Amino acid sequence: MQFIGRKKELKLLDKAWHSEDAFVMITGRRCVGKTALVREFLKNRNALFFTAQNVSDKMNRMAFENMLYDHMGVSRHGDGENQHVMSWKDAFRLYAETSETGGKVLVIDNFDHLMTASEDFVKIFKNAWQQIFSVNGVMVIIILPSSASLLELAMKKSFMDNITGHIDLKPVGYVEMMREMPHNDFNQLMFLFSVAGGIPKYWQPFSTCVDDKNFRRAIEKNFFDIHGEFYQEVPYLLQKDVWETHVYHSVLLEMSTGLTMPEEIAGATGFKLSQVENTIKNLILLGYVEKTTSIIERRLFGRKTTLYRIKDPMVAFWFTFVAPFVDEIKQGRAGRAKKKLKNHFAEYIQYWFRRVATEIFMTASRQGGVPIRCAEVGEYFNRHHEGIDILGIDVENRKVFLGDCNYSNQPYTKAKFDRFVEHCESIKEIRRNFKNYEKVYGIFSAYPFDKELLDYALITKNVLLFNGITIYSLNS
Repeated sequence: MQFIGRKKELKLLDKAWHSEDAFVMITGRRCVGKTALVREFLKNRNALFFTAQNVSDKMNRMAFENMLYDHMGVSRHGDGENQHVMSWKDAFRLYAETSETGGKVLVIDNFDHLMTASEDFVKIFKNAWQQIFSVNGVMVIIILPSSASLLELAMKKSFMDNITGHIDLKPVGYVEMMREMPHNDFNQLMFLFSVAGGIPKYWQPFSTCVDDKNFRRAIEKNFFDIHGEFYQEVPYLLQKDVWETHVYHSVLLEMSTGLTMPEEIAGATGFKLSQVENTIKNLILLGYVEKTTSIIERRLFGRKTTLYRIKDPMVAFWFTFVAPFVDEIKQGRAGRAKKKLKNHFAEYIQYWFRRVATEIFMTASRQGGVPIRCAEVGEYFNRHHEGIDILGIDVENRKVFLGDCNYSNQPYTKAKFDRFVEHCESIKEIRRNFKNYEKVYGIFSAYPFDKELLDYALITKNVLLFNGITIYSLNS
């Protein structure tokens, strides 16, 4: 599969390459593309790329030494149990001080495995950087997942102080997906994003899908079959990243049903509130959950209402459509899972459409594609259960953007637009905070708009209709 995007990250690595000292740490959730990013950067560069395994320290040292000798084109003597294995310090020194042309890059993937195998490894590597690599002009890149090992490493300040660059790799955004895959239409990519998210590795089983039916068949094959690519993907991720997987599984399962507050989740699971809060905190650090507060809600008693939702589409999809039926699927009975997919997928995709619409609007705002430049963009909700999908604030020009999102196979009508405007006007907090602001309304739809609404937008100021990435408006 071709390498997708990551131009910003590649520029950061190239900048580090040209600096005098370069000790770069690359983190991110599993399968996000950390290794692929580094391999793309290393094209036409002289590098030693070592992938650590989940084995003993001696076995990893032996593997590194073998790779080092192969890299140097040198045959080693002795084998088996009697073979002497170099210390990490000696192996690092041999690599750093061996003459080569074109500069050197040492990459250690799965750095966390080396931390697990030896409690002294972090200290050894820090000293190697200070005394061996930096003085010999070796660029060092370490790769590790956003897991418990990263949290442990972050607590070692003496080590982290040596890091000259940190790339926390995020999933590919929807706008970047569109740029990199221009031959796929908006709805194809919307289906793909809602199931696989911005993880290029997860896109491969859907590469030949061209319509709704193809996607559903691919979903059934890969999720609803014990031999499917993704049947056990999410449990595998949790098993690799956390302890007490049953706690994390329970919290995510309740989140997938719509519970968004720790108190609700604690009540549904039976776990203590403190345990649920700590679990959610770790899930945020791992990139699986996000914390959301209303963009303009007043603070009540010093606190804002905070909602917690699953951030990763693959995790959300698995807990919504696979987890409730995992035992039935194991027995070859996937009927109920398929029925839920058929009846509730449109509802499920609506949430991710709001996420995508927000990203599209933010991109258009930054690039001047809409008549408002918003420094703040977010979701609005209050304790009266009144909400607006997208709210953007342009303080400098005293404008506010109010957006509604609708992923449906029915056209968005002028009557529905009028109801949305009335809804916005009825919210006291909106009226109070934006009394003297110019209002810009935006409607996001994956389906073509009703002709009456389309005609209205083309003759009315500050009405923007987003059909995918196409904008219809008098302003444009």
